[in-house]
Amino acid sequence: MRVELTESVHLLMIPTKKYKTVKIVLRFSAPLEEGTRASRSLLSNVMETNSKKFPLQTDISRYLAELYGADFQSYVDRKGDIHRVNFVLTIVNDSYVENKNLLEEAVGFLKEIIFHPNIKDGSFNSETFQLEQDNLIQSIESLADDKGFYAKMRLQELYYKSSKAQGGTNFGTVDEVRELDPKKLAAAYHEMMLTNSVDILVMGDIKKKRVQELFASFPFVARESLKTQIFYDEPYTNVIEERTELEELAQSKLCLAYHLPIKFSDPSYFPLQVFNGLFGGFPHSKLFMNVREKESLAYYASSSFDSFRSFLMVTVGIDGKNREKVLKLIQTQLLSIAVGKFTRLEFFQTKRMLKNLYLEALDSMDVVIEYEFMNALLPNANFTKQEWLKLLEQVSEEEVMEVAKEIKLQAVFFLGET
Repeated sequence: MRVELTESVHLLMIPTKKYKTVKIVLRFSAPLEEGTRASRSLLSNVMETNSKKFPLQTDISRYLAELYGADFQSYVDRKGDIHRVNFVLTIVNDSYVENKNLLEEAVGFLKEIIFHPNIKDGSFNSETFQLEQDNLIQSIESLADDKGFYAKMRLQELYYKSSKAQGGTNFGTVDEVRELDPKKLAAAYHEMMLTNSVDILVMGDIKKKRVQELFASFPFVARESLKTQIFYDEPYTNVIEERTELEELAQSKLCLAYHLPIKFSDPSYFPLQVFNGLFGGFPHSKLFMNVREKESLAYYASSSFDSFRSFLMVTVGIDGKNREKVLKLIQTQLLSIAVGKFTRLEFFQTKRMLKNLYLEALDSMDVVIEYEFMNALLPNANFTKQEWLKLLEQVSEEEVMEVAKEIKLQAVFFLGET
């Protein structure tokens, strides 16, 4: 059940008796922009650690312990062309504890964190700001130490030529974080509170009327609806971008980006899932079996896709001298699926594994909350469990072949050994 508390502030309630906990997600959504990722990321970190009532992180930890070990975290992520700041609180269902007002206290805690940050005279507390700024800079700098992650990000920079924000991380750059100060961060907070689309997602053994009454007291002001569409489609070009970097490595990284003209809500989404499973998503896939196992040309080989960002990626760990062989072999695997060179056993095994993954995912509160959120956001993709399984089962071999024909190589990044 989804209700509008005020314009562009929605409450989605997901009643279920399956879990002994209640999870609350309070999400601020805004267009993904190059100049705001850093401030929103730092804002998330600062607000997670303190507020006016809880000026120290130890104060928050102590209060969460009093809420029977409640778990609280904040983080940023993206969905397509939208950047999201998430505040997540998980508590024990109050039917299992002596305190029957636990939900009210938990919602009160969130209200304190969201509406009463540690801002004075238009500026965040300087000590907290400095600590979290240093932590975020260190985290961003450390990303380059993970060579697999580094290669993937460099590939995305090549692929997303029309949007620097899409090609970057969710956190912004070190330089962008360094440019911030306590006053600028306070301004970013007020911008978020006044303009961002807000979604409150509550899942667990809950009473809808009670939950709605609790969150109706949150003093959100009406704001314009989010004009940015969730899907981002990088235009296809006939030019394949290539870049090579050399470092002292034990293992080279080869990453390929393909244009993916299939969105999450499209009819071809289910054939796309089967295609990816056959191509590089599972241990029986073409990339794993032929590039890694039969030819022994890779330490690992896999594919993944983002149907909100028109992006399919292949990642391979190789000996650098085998680069050209591996590139040709990857393209051969894609073409083999396009012409139907896969067995019925591989086809049905892929479907079975996708089904099992889907059913396993339904045991996760985080996954189910995101499913329900997307269902509310995209009515065309609103499937029950039975409908989802039926659509997967109905995927034909011909539909998978058509997906393979639509996927076009756009970028190649190679991080090689010196």
